[in-house]
Amino acid sequence: VEIKGEGEQAVVTAIALSTFISDNPSVADRIVVSSFNDEALARFIVLQPDIEVSPGLGAVTEWVLNRVPLPDGMRILQIPPEYEGITVIDAQLVADSTAIGYPIWVWPNNRDLEDLESYLGFLELGIAGLNINQPEIAVAALQQFTAAG
Repeated sequence: VEIKGEGEQAVVTAIALSTFISDNPSVADRIVVSSFNDEALARFIVLQPDIEVSPGLGAVTEWVLNRVPLPDGMRILQIPPEYEGITVIDAQLVADSTAIGYPIWVWPNNRDLEDLESYLGFLELGIAGLNINQPEIAVAALQQFTAAG
């Protein structure tokens, strides 16, 4: 579940999501909360410390560029393969992240990467999860990847 918005709007959304989870506890073990907004995520963690949370843009950037450890309560990195023409996910990032216990879930931010070849490439690189728009193709990629492995 992604908390959308900027500033106070994102914080209000984080509070609303927390309320929804409190009112529907059966969803708590089936979601990962994410946002680009680090402030909204920090607020959400205070309200729901047992929910899995993926770090925001600031924390992800610090990990990718400087290997600054993620804030407490965060471990799943949801990262695009590239950002503004710069390659973000490479073999070294995957190795470093995996070694410290930060699985990477890729979210292709380019529709050209939403195909069997790209999905297989992500899996072969060691990506732990695919946040994608073509689930039927992703299933085929996963089946092909596991059969080859």
